[in-house]
Amino acid sequence: MLTEAQRSQYQEQGYLILPHLFTREEMEAASAECERFQAMVADWEESSGDFNLEAPGGGFFGMQGGVKSYKGVLRKVHNVIAHSALFKSFSEDPRITELMQAIIGPRLQVTTTVLWFKPSRVGSVKPWHQELAYFTERGLIETSIWIAIDPATKENGCMQFIPGSHKLGLIPHDGDELQLDEQRVDVSKAIYCELEPGSAVMFHSLILHKTAENLSDKPRRSFTFQYNRPA
Repeated sequence: MLTEAQRSQYQEQGYLILPHLFTREEMEAASAECERFQAMVADWEESSGDFNLEAPGGGFFGMQGGVKSYKGVLRKVHNVIAHSALFKSFSEDPRITELMQAIIGPRLQVTTTVLWFKPSRVGSVKPWHQELAYFTERGLIETSIWIAIDPATKENGCMQFIPGSHKLGLIPHDGDELQLDEQRVDVSKAIYCELEPGSAVMFHSLILHKTAENLSDKPRRSFTFQYNRPA
């Protein structure tokens, strides 16, 4: 459960780092699942269904047909709990659900589950944005948790947050993929959220965040679960 100090930090800053939420052994099992998915798509040249290949500028543009995807290089797996018993078990784990209940309340539903790959050398940027921009119907109660499978560092595109920006309200997003013009973001206040495998960060649906390109030789795999209160 959250301490009062942790709850206060989440409310004031809009995010909360949770060191060593899962064990290294559990993240090794998650890594093996990533390898299984990667092998499944090794010969793919286009995204299909829940499986999105990386592409120049981002997997979104590969899906839209604007650029050619990188053959067999995963960017993300949507609805990952439908494709993996392991990730489904993580989404139901009390280490996560009890944290979410402390913020949302006793009744929970998982709304979005994504496995992120951010491959070495070609992992693309996810520009500044707010989660609520994509799911406006879900409301402010929605909370996300992001868990590192590999070390998440500045070099391989760890999460970045602007503390307290959840208090700004929903800011208009632009473009087909919905993102914020960086001119509207005070990036001088941004912090890098570097995490070890198994560590996590919980964040508000309105906090401004991004991930940079992965230009390193190391992958940055992770998974995100979003939770809300059932209607």
